[in-house]
Amino acid sequence: MQLWLERIKWRLTTMMQGRYGNDVLSIDLWKMALFFWIISLFVFRKIFSVLYLICMAIVLYRMYSRNIVKRRKELEFYLGFRKKPLAYINLKKRIWRDRKTHRYFRCACGTMLRVPKGKGKINIHCQNCDRHMIKRT
Repeated sequence: MQLWLERIKWRLTTMMQGRYGNDVLSIDLWKMALFFWIISLFVFRKIFSVLYLICMAIVLYRMYSRNIVKRRKELEFYLGFRKKPLAYINLKKRIWRDRKTHRYFRCACGTMLRVPKGKGKINIHCQNCDRHMIKRT
């Protein structure tokens, strides 16, 4: 009995060696699969169940894949794809959090500049393009 348990323990610890494993893309696919599964519970359409199964199959394929280089390239593409929306969401969160103490202005070069509120007219300097603006805070 003891030998059998040790074999199972060894097998479980060595199962993922040489395989890709979990990453951000897999986690987001898990979340999407969970979303489709919950929808399929309330909306009785086969498409949501099929989408759930497809997401789960992709997650399992990626996790147990031995082609680590290809999985990393997929992850790099995905991270580049979601970079801009996440930056936009984080900026909006920061603007909301600082709404009582700071004002945000956009420079002509596209840089967001944060200045303290309630200082009257001030000279704002953009360090990215070296431009000066006079704005009322």
